[in-house]
Amino acid sequence: MKFPMFTTMPVRGNEAHPLFAQLARITGKQPAWNFNKYLVDRQGRPVAYYPSNTNPDSAALTAAIEKALAPR
Repeated sequence: MKFPMFTTMPVRGNEAHPLFAQLARITGKQPAWNFNKYLVDRQGRPVAYYPSNTNPDSAALTAAIEKALAPR
């Protein structure tokens, strides 16, 4: 599946890009606005969703990323 990083694409509803449609189905959370974040583990499974008002350097998001990247 191609995922163009710099192209506008639908992220909700029937026209949603397959990646966002799958993330919404699995997490139960559709992107509500720009800058929503999905944390995906090493196996490609969504493990968390953060709304757009979560800063990229927030303590909660940083801790979740570090936990997801920690050696097993």
